[in-house]
Amino acid sequence: VAAAVGVLAVTPVGGAVGRSVGDFSAWLRGEVGSPASEDEQREFAEAQRRSWGRFPDTPKLRRLLTHHAAAIDYTLYGFRTGDSLCLRLVARGSGSEPATSCAPLRDLREAQAPALVLLADHAFGEGELPADALPGEYVPPRASATFGIVADGVEEVELVADDGRQQAQIGANSFLYVDASPAAGD
Repeated sequence: VAAAVGVLAVTPVGGAVGRSVGDFSAWLRGEVGSPASEDEQREFAEAQRRSWGRFPDTPKLRRLLTHHAAAIDYTLYGFRTGDSLCLRLVARGSGSEPATSCAPLRDLREAQAPALVLLADHAFGEGELPADALPGEYVPPRASATFGIVADGVEEVELVADDGRQQAQIGANSFLYVDASPAAGD
């Protein structure tokens, strides 16, 4: 995984609650973000009905973060299903399917760090090869995204990758970083 997440200026969360950072209780209570619109919920339910990997129930989506970059609108949703907490990133305008990743709730209950990466460097769409590209050269993605869950009170998440350090967007106890034009091989 090219991106490792470090959280700045926070106390690790273990059995005790840190001075400035809480635990994942907002996630565990299902109180993060805001309810998705009826259209967003219906679109999600229809996609689940067509999927081989559908969830046993119809989870209720919560809208967590939005981001716009390079003509793509990103929306990060969260939901619980069974004993798992899931994040789903929809990238409208990318030509790619949404990215969904889940973690067992026990991972949140037992977390020693105030952040949990659910998906790193997920590619959306295809970028363009430079004019001087050699035959068979790797085509970079149009964009890549890293997202995850943060504990109550986390205000900053820094991602460390091949191309340096980047600040993730924080909101609704989640984080999202979108690289709108990643270099091939990063």
